[in-house]
Amino acid sequence: MTRRAWSLVESAQVIAYPAPDSGESFARSIVAEAISPDAVEIPMVVPMRTGRAPAQSIYDKGAGDIAAHLAAGRDVVLLCEVTRCSTGRSCIFSCGFVTTFR
Repeated sequence: MTRRAWSLVESAQVIAYPAPDSGESFARSIVAEAISPDAVEIPMVVPMRTGRAPAQSIYDKGAGDIAAHLAAGRDVVLLCEVTRCSTGRSCIFSCGFVTTFR
C-alpha cells in the first residue's frame, strides 16, 4: 500500500470494502489503524460461494449505498483485496488498490 493510499484512508469520510460472511475483511484489517473512528463503513458481506448470486445483489446494494454518500457530497474510499484460491495460486477477488470517489 502506498503512502498516498494510507493518507486517503486516514481522511476518508466513508469506507467501503468486501468482507466474507465469516471472519473479518482482509482489506479492512490491513488499514484498520488508519480508519477514523468517525468514518462511516460500508462492509459488503458476501457469502463465499460459486456463482454470481447472491454476490451480485450484495454488490448492487453496496453501489447504491456508495452512490447515496457521493450524492450527499461525501468522499468514499473503496478497499479491494487479492485472495488465494484453494489451489494456492493467487486469484484476483477484485483488485489490489484503494480508490477515492468524489
